Amino acid sequence: MVLWLVTPVYGEGPSGDELDTLELSVLDALGWSPLDVSPAMHTFFCDVGPSLMIRTVDDFAIATPEGTDHGEGTVAKFVEAFGPGVVVKRGATACEYAGYTLAVSDDRSRVTLRMTMHVMDAVGRFVPELLEGKRPSAELPPQQRRGALARLAEKLKLPPAAERQPRLSPEQTFFQEVTGAARYFERVKPRLTHFLWLFSRVSSYPYPIDVAKMAARLLLELAYDTREEGITFGGEGLDLNPRLAGHFHEELDLDGPTHPDLEAHADTTWNCEPDAYAAIIMRNRGALAHGVWRMTLVCDSSQLAEAVGSSRAAEKMILFREMERGVGLGSEVPTVLTTDSSSNWQVATRHASSSRSRHALRRWRVLTQRILDGDCKLVHVDGASMPADFLTKRVEQKKVDQSVAYATNARNAVPQNEA
Repeated sequence: MVLWLVTPVYGEGPSGDELDTLELSVLDALGWSPLDVSPAMHTFFCDVGPSLMIRTVDDFAIATPEGTDHGEGTVAKFVEAFGPGVVVKRGATACEYAGYTLAVSDDRSRVTLRMTMHVMDAVGRFVPELLEGKRPSAELPPQQRRGALARLAEKLKLPPAAERQPRLSPEQTFFQEVTGAARYFERVKPRLTHFLWLFSRVSSYPYPIDVAKMAARLLLELAYDTREEGITFGGEGLDLNPRLAGHFHEELDLDGPTHPDLEAHADTTWNCEPDAYAAIIMRNRGALAHGVWRMTLVCDSSQLAEAVGSSRAAEKMILFREMERGVGLGSEVPTVLTTDSSSNWQVATRHASSSRSRHALRRWRVLTQRILDGDCKLVHVDGASMPADFLTKRVEQKKVDQSVAYATNARNAVPQNEA
């Protein structure tokens, strides 16, 4: 069930703290309790099982066990509190939530999140000629079209402050607006993440200007070509995580089936400007979160850089473990965290002498403690099997396609016409 509060709408007078306070008072009176780690998530426990609510300002997604009326009771109270401006979509007919389009399979075992309309809106706003079949890439020489977006994005640099104009040009403003629009639907399109990371580094003053504009147009062309891609949860795959079988080195098959357990993948790009780490957090066969972040620590080795990436990914993964615990689905089984650095794995798990890394051992301290506490299990995989490396660096197109298919659970995607 999805509940929309049409009035008061977000952004008007009664919104903000006043709206939040009223929502919380209604939920508290009904017995809904917020999670400690996520005030946007609420639970209601009864003998039948837990009900779960996700709250995004004035949008609510409510999941209740069969045979209960928690959702209907909550809707009734919100109608009473806010009046007739409450729109409700129930059960399988709930097809939108907080900007996402939900395609649910007939047997309700799979759901695919897409943002196709937001892609189309951005294309219509910034490159409307693409809707008429006029592709920005066609403006490039044929021999330069393959990999053009990656090459142009890597050419973007911030010029010295003394060389910058006091005002941005229309082309630079265009670049900023495209970047902002794409950030919204990139949440379900990890294929765009690496390019947007490169864009964000120069967003304050995109340069060279002509390169920046063409790169922005090519990004929207890629988004348009892959507009039906989304992230799917559920479906067929492995029932158990093979990387929990006691092995510490595994071959992760990016072409193979995924599994339902919580798992994290971390990768780092070192000795570049700036250094960055990426993480993919997966659950129920699809990516719950993915992204690239700047690494502020200056590292003197790839081993140390990978340690930072693994530690940061473990921090994000712990939040999801705590959310599951808060809704009564906590697991005593450690969550798999993969790394493609054998030296990082050896130091973090204490499987080799760390004498040469003694000066930096504190960087592994928290990660090692999480491993000892049973929160996660660090597993080494080959670089060719690491699904997160396409987020931090340019890799061959085949690897990009494999990684995207793995992270988005593409083999179980629900066609829009099926929903």
